[in-house]
Amino acid sequence: MRANFTFQNNLTPGNPGPSRPKQSPPPPPRALERSPRVPRPRMATRRNLSFALDGFDARHMPTDESTSAYATTNFVTPYEFASSPTVDKIILIAPRNYNAAEGLGLTNITDILAMEFDAAQLQNTTTAVGYIRSPIIKAPEFAATIGYTSTRGRLHNLSAQIECLGTSTGLVPPGSVWFGSVPYVESTQYSGQGTKTLKEVWADDSISVGYLKSYSAAGLVQKPVRVHANVSETVLYKQWNDFVVPSVTVGLSTLRLHNALEPILLYVPRAGDTTTVVNYRLSLGQQWCSRWPNDPTIRATQQVHPPTSPSLWSEATSMLREVGGTFANAAALPMGSALGRRIASEYGPAVGTLA
Repeated sequence: MRANFTFQNNLTPGNPGPSRPKQSPPPPPRALERSPRVPRPRMATRRNLSFALDGFDARHMPTDESTSAYATTNFVTPYEFASSPTVDKIILIAPRNYNAAEGLGLTNITDILAMEFDAAQLQNTTTAVGYIRSPIIKAPEFAATIGYTSTRGRLHNLSAQIECLGTSTGLVPPGSVWFGSVPYVESTQYSGQGTKTLKEVWADDSISVGYLKSYSAAGLVQKPVRVHANVSETVLYKQWNDFVVPSVTVGLSTLRLHNALEPILLYVPRAGDTTTVVNYRLSLGQQWCSRWPNDPTIRATQQVHPPTSPSLWSEATSMLREVGGTFANAAALPMGSALGRRIASEYGPAVGTLA
């Protein structure tokens, strides 16, 4: 800058002045020095595998053992009932098998998935006031003698959803329900607690340890609640059974539970009055694995399903057990869609509902 100032001062008219000093070119800009990139540890992501035991989801995750070909079928069975101002109701959701009075073995299973009881009944004198059957063998009528079938099956998934349909008067529905899955229920007249009421042995004990959770009837109008049954006894879960239809001479309450999956309990305390009835809809989602030796149509859909890796199967059951198997509102939507597509492509998609 000083050299330029001196050069300009020495300029006179007609005198160009000394030659302008040459300036060295500016140095090139220095490259920015970047520090070496340090890799950051990635956060472990938990895969959503809850669809594996979702009876409302048609995707199928096979067990971790290879078996012969079978068909997979999904059903949704609704059951509507109303609260009572004088009676506590309890519905036990689990498949039934083994009827000692008819000499059936443990490899026989019925199409009965749930029974409704008066919760004030003693456990050794129970009588079902309602029941829910699966369409898996087309729900034939009960006859005077036991009905045998040629179909073998295994209940792969069992889920239940409870929603409130409002009241008969259009008012805000009063009351609440207790809903959830439990590891085990001692059922029928063969129970060791036969002198206690069903409310005591099924509802009260499960509520006290947190297996059953309370949901208001008003909340169930907008947000249905869904419960998935987890695997309870692995050997029974993987066991295949012959379908039979009980006779009318034996009370349905004498049927014992099939303990492969955890039972689901719905306890509905008395609510409302003679003019205000709270209406509910209980929907059972089921996925059956079945073999049909005498039905060419269904037999043609049977296929061999590659087994799921033991680690993936264990992860699915463990995840559902951690969250308790209960989902509100979003339970009405399929879960784990992205991962579900990957699993379906790897292990084979479900066959879909058969007509």
